[in-house]
Amino acid sequence: MPNWRHKSYADAHDILLISQGSTASSLAIAGANVFRFCPDDLLEAQAIVALMWHDDIRILVPFWRGDAGNDGLHDSVRAAFIARGGAVADGYRYNPATTDFTAALATVTSEVAYARAGADPSTVTVYPAAFDKVVDTFERASTDAVLNTS
Repeated sequence: MPNWRHKSYADAHDILLISQGSTASSLAIAGANVFRFCPDDLLEAQAIVALMWHDDIRILVPFWRGDAGNDGLHDSVRAAFIARGGAVADGYRYNPATTDFTAALATVTSEVAYARAGADPSTVTVYPAAFDKVVDTFERASTDAVLNTS
C-alpha cells in the first residue's frame, strides 16, 4: 500500500500508484497519482459505525496501530461514532515496532472496566484497527475477565 514516500515519488515522476488496500484518507488528495480499488477510511468508518450502532454499541475503546492507514481509520471511526451520539474512550495507539502489548492490554482493560461501570456492559466494545501482529494480544484478552466479553 502506498505511503507518503511512494506518493511523493509518483507525483514527481507522473507515475500512477495502484493500491488494492490503501484506505488512508490522508492519501486521498485531488490530483494525486494514487488509484484505489477500495474506498478510503471516511467511507469505511461510516460502514463500521453503522454496524456497531445496529448492534447497540454505544461506547468504544479503540486500540490501533500508529500508521497512516490505521490512524486515519481510528480518526474517521471516532468522528463518525461521536456524530451518531456515541462515546469514545482515549484507547491505546501503539507503535508499529511494538512487540510487547502488555501496556496496551492494561490500558484497554482499564478503560473497558471504567466504561462498563457507568453503562450497560453490552454497549461497550473494543474497536481494533490493527494487523495480525496483535493476534497474541487478542488471545490473551480472551482469558481476561473484563475483555473476554468485549
